Amino acid sequence: MLVSAQKRFERVAMARGFDRYKREAKREVRLPEVKENETLKQLKAAWKIFTIDGNNFGLYHNYDKILSLIRNIGWSAKDVEQFSLMLIEFQNEPVFHFKAGLFLSALINESADQEFIIHTTYLEKSIYNLGTFNKKIVRIKGDAGKDLGELMQRGHIFLEGNACQGVGSGMRDGLIEIEGNVEDYMGHAMKGGIIVINGNATFNVGDHMKDGMIIVRGNADIRTGCHMAGGIIKILGGYCAEYVGRSMRGGRIYVEGDSCRIDKDIFGGEIFHKGKLVWSKSSDSHDG
Repeated sequence: MLVSAQKRFERVAMARGFDRYKREAKREVRLPEVKENETLKQLKAAWKIFTIDGNNFGLYHNYDKILSLIRNIGWSAKDVEQFSLMLIEFQNEPVFHFKAGLFLSALINESADQEFIIHTTYLEKSIYNLGTFNKKIVRIKGDAGKDLGELMQRGHIFLEGNACQGVGSGMRDGLIEIEGNVEDYMGHAMKGGIIVINGNATFNVGDHMKDGMIIVRGNADIRTGCHMAGGIIKILGGYCAEYVGRSMRGGRIYVEGDSCRIDKDIFGGEIFHKGKLVWSKSSDSHDG
C-alpha cells in the first residue's frame, strides 16, 4: 500500500508537532499559595543538600543519596503535592530536570501514603524520571519530560498532559495512562505492565519490548515494535507508519487503521491488520 503525500504530511506533522516538546506561550497563571510548614522546610533543606555528581547520573546512585537525606523526615502525600508546587523556586538550577523527577519519585515511593497529586503545569522546565521505581497511585497535573515511569514496579500513573521520550522504559508492572501525546521509545524494554496513550505516539513504540501491553488510541509513527521480543502492541488510530515490526522476534502487533506497512526484516511474532493475520513466522508472509 502506497503512503499518500497527505499521509506523509500527517506523519511529519505528528512527529514534529506535539511539543517536541515546546510549551504554549506562557500565560499568566496564578500559582497556588504554599504555606511552608516544618516538614516542607526539612524537605527543602534536603533538596538543597542533594547534588547530582557531575560524572554520575545513575538512577540508583542518586536515588540512594536522596533516601539518605530524607530518611528521618516524616511527610504526607499533601506535603509531596505542596513540594511539587515549590519546585518553581529551583527550576533554574543545573540539572533541575533530573534532580526534580528523582527527588519527587523518592518522596512518593518512600511515603506511607498511597495516592499522590503532582503539579507540573506551573513549571517552565520539564521534569525527567518522574515516577521512577513507582509503587503508588500518582496523578500528574500537567506535562512530563523524559522517562516517565522508568523501571516502574507497580501502581498507577495518570498524566493529564503530554510526555517526552521513554515513557515506561523498563517498567515491570503497573499501569501508565496518558491523556495526550508521547514522543519516541515509549515502552522501551518494558518487561510487564500496561501503557495506554489516548493521543498519538512518535517513533519506536515498544522498542525492545519483552512483555506487557501498549495501547495507542491515536496514530503511531515509524518502527512500531522495533526489536520487539514479546508482549502486545495495539495501534487503534487511523495511521501506523512504515517499518512495522522491524527486527521483531516475538509478541503481537495489532493495527486497526488503514495504513500498516510491514517491515521486510522480521524474525518472529505476529502482526494483525484490521483483525487479519498479515505476518507470522509460520507463514513467513507479508500481506498489507
